[in-house]
Amino acid sequence: MVATLRPKAGPARSYRFPEFQEDVLPNGIRLITAPVSKLPVVTVLVVIDAGSTNDPPGKEGVAALTAGTLLEGTTELDGAELAEKFEQLQGLFRAIRKFIWLVGTLTLLAGMLGVSNILLVTVKERTKELGVRKALGATPGSIVSLVVAEGLLLTGLAGYSAIVAGVFGLEVIGRALHEFPDAPLVQPQIDLRVALGAALVLTISAALASVVPARHAARIHPVAALRAE
Repeated sequence: MVATLRPKAGPARSYRFPEFQEDVLPNGIRLITAPVSKLPVVTVLVVIDAGSTNDPPGKEGVAALTAGTLLEGTTELDGAELAEKFEQLQGLFRAIRKFIWLVGTLTLLAGMLGVSNILLVTVKERTKELGVRKALGATPGSIVSLVVAEGLLLTGLAGYSAIVAGVFGLEVIGRALHEFPDAPLVQPQIDLRVALGAALVLTISAALASVVPARHAARIHPVAALRAE
């Protein structure tokens, strides 16, 4: 006969239940939340009062019918198939989001290349001016700063004008949607953080696009620049 030894019980662990918060949505649904910041998950539990005491007057059985159809599908799809279709739709939206990021990145790279080429042409046209500046004592650092400043100014004016035009366009679309309150569209808005982030990306991109033209301008020899046509 083998004796089984039970481990001794340890000290009781203290646990504090989260405080519940209760709100009522505009459609009358009662919302009870219990936030726990230590857990990086969100759990949603929908409770439907299905008893006969919850039926509206003259509509007996509606509460039970609503609760019974929550896990059902449609006349063509059951609940599992509906969930699968919804996941496919979510995957489509994720693919569209990735495609938009790809197009935006390629557009940004193309813009940087364009700015860099414009600055290279500008440096070539101002070869004599840059040579005179260096002959008068301008340092390579000052020449680099000059070209980078021009790149920032060029990109800043174009980028900020585009942001203002985008905000104006969204405002026009939003006002137009007010004329169609039943349209299945949400009023477009732009987040301030997104606008500031776009401005920061434009600034960094302009600085990077100006590096090659600035280094080219800093390497110009004063004598060769004065002889250039």
